[in-house]
Amino acid sequence: MKFNQIGRAALALVFSLSLMLGITACGSGTIGYLYMTGAGQNQIAGFKIDDLSGNLTPIINSPVSSGGTDPICSVVLSGGRYLYVLNHGNGTNGSSSIALFSVGGDGVLAYQQTYNTLGNNPVWMVATASFLYVLDQQQSTSAYSGANTSLGDITAFSINSETGRLTLIPNSASNSSGNTLIPYFPVGQSPITMRMTAGGSYIYVLDHGATGSATGEYFTLYAINGTNGQLTLPSSNTTEFQAAGTLGDSITAFATEPSGKYFYQFDQTQSMIYPYTIGANGNLQALVGGPTALSPSALNADYIMADTHTKFLYVLNTAANPSYSTAPSSSISAYTIDSTTGRLTELTDSPYATGSRPICGIEDPSNQYLYTANFNDGTVVGKLLNQNTGQLSPLNRTNTFTVSDNGTVETNFQPTCVVVTGITS
Repeated sequence: MKFNQIGRAALALVFSLSLMLGITACGSGTIGYLYMTGAGQNQIAGFKIDDLSGNLTPIINSPVSSGGTDPICSVVLSGGRYLYVLNHGNGTNGSSSIALFSVGGDGVLAYQQTYNTLGNNPVWMVATASFLYVLDQQQSTSAYSGANTSLGDITAFSINSETGRLTLIPNSASNSSGNTLIPYFPVGQSPITMRMTAGGSYIYVLDHGATGSATGEYFTLYAINGTNGQLTLPSSNTTEFQAAGTLGDSITAFATEPSGKYFYQFDQTQSMIYPYTIGANGNLQALVGGPTALSPSALNADYIMADTHTKFLYVLNTAANPSYSTAPSSSISAYTIDSTTGRLTELTDSPYATGSRPICGIEDPSNQYLYTANFNDGTVVGKLLNQNTGQLSPLNRTNTFTVSDNGTVETNFQPTCVVVTGITS
């Protein structure tokens, strides 16, 4: 519920009507909640997002246990009722877990249940409103005796809309010799991460190819069946795309954007961003003349994201180029996205300073603010996002927010992922 830009008289009238009708506000100036996982303390820190300032204040009883060890990724469902946290554990089948939390009043988290991924070394997960998908780096023979342990997999679950509980979705297209359904969906060797198109139509996995090619990274493509959650290969000759750029392990992240038209990857070795169009059946087509150089003052890009309106692209850099003495030690590079071509142009005042080693970024539910979770200093840094220009500027009050437990600042929180949700109904 938003109260900014309402005159005092109108605000008083709204408040009076609320009292007469028995309506209570969702939170004084709170437009949503931000949740950050921390591997150092195996916790989830929760914050309220202030509408007028973008400032973060801790949620009651925050931080809470992540429900496992080494939390590395989290997703929150549309509607904001449930949060899922992927705990890496020691990477073996059974020690890794997916912890389910309900989001209650004032953003308070309540642990519900734990589920196991089917493979080893889970590294990422994505979700639609009805299905959740977890990327494992290795298939596990304990989940399926015919597993190819040199390849990765996606474990798929359906989501109960009333309880948030998960139910495994076996791969109906792959039967073993004993006619037993394989419980996962295979991907290439040593997958790194995955992303989903905004409409939930396709999943792209960054891996090292189905044959373990040493010549570079590949994108494995699956189409999502919106009815039953099954993953299918859209076309036999376009299910795997070799990534552009250096032929080596230089790509660590990529992004799809909300319009569903464009796809961006970056190459650390060449310090380049490579844009693609997303065509029929999810096929990727490299844009001619589209590659764009990363900020020359920034090094070691580690995360890439687009804004909600597909107008701007942001790249998180974990280091500065020593040739640029005035460059921030860690930064956010900002680019405009051409709505017709998808090509990028860096903003003139980019990059912008942020916390030490930004590892994940997110936009708030109202599209006013951008936040980064910073691994080295354990902070969240907020920026005011100009929706017309894409420029980032300091928040009006405080920019840097720490995690505190019973009044003591957590010095070893080590953020790994950050997500946001609007006010739950």
